[in-house]
Amino acid sequence: MWIKNSSLEVEVVFFENTTTHVVHLEEGDSSKVSAFEVSQILEGQLKVRAPKTACVIGHQIDIVVEARTKTNEWKFRSRAKVTEHEKLNEEEAEVVIDLHNKNDIDYERFMQVFESLQDEVSQLFNAIKGN
Repeated sequence: MWIKNSSLEVEVVFFENTTTHVVHLEEGDSSKVSAFEVSQILEGQLKVRAPKTACVIGHQIDIVVEARTKTNEWKFRSRAKVTEHEKLNEEEAEVVIDLHNKNDIDYERFMQVFESLQDEVSQLFNAIKGN
């Protein structure tokens, strides 16, 4: 699953735990996409709902995230490290993944689009409040 609003969609399309050498989500495998949901985008990190057995704190991850706007789409691939793991229920956990290649051009492009959308939302709220 992905973060989705009228301007931006974000989806995990590949997830491999390189510590255990297990691929939990292959690119193109739409049957498992809903098991990996980006719940929050942080500076240099992603918060993802994932199967609780997919990873634990300290595991190294290869992740591919696809972002789409109305006019464009692109992917960024990153090596990452799991820095937080919170069990949500018997099947799911929420994990924070620290992205290693934050200086990659695709990641920077993604963050610029995401930050500009956040600015648009802030401007809208300010206009509603009369600021």
